[in-house]
Amino acid sequence: MIHLDGSVIDIMLAKRWMPKGTPAISAVAYAEAIRSAFLKPNHELLIAKAKAVREIPPDRIFVFDQEAAEILCELSPRRTGGQHSRDLMIAAVAMAKNAPLATNDRRLAALAGSVVTGYDPLEIIYVE
Repeated sequence: MIHLDGSVIDIMLAKRWMPKGTPAISAVAYAEAIRSAFLKPNHELLIAKAKAVREIPPDRIFVFDQEAAEILCELSPRRTGGQHSRDLMIAAVAMAKNAPLATNDRRLAALAGSVVTGYDPLEIIYVE
């Protein structure tokens, strides 16, 4: 399973990259994608992005839960690269599911190799 950050969905829609494995997404990244389309209802790419995430089966949309919150707490004190809270939430969900995270966001990619007690290091697939 590969977790998708919203930034990589743009690249998938442009057919420049496709995940090799079952795609999944955090509810945080899902919300970002559909909110963007709601805020800009005439923006074709954002509409397509919202449609793409809505096609991900519900059993592959993972919530930010207590486990992910605990992971975020251990991730965040060591971060000085400008990650937003939602970036850390997306990364924490991927870590909780022991899944690589595909992104086109350099700030999020800076979390590659992050270690949290009891979990494998965070694997980032950076897609340009």
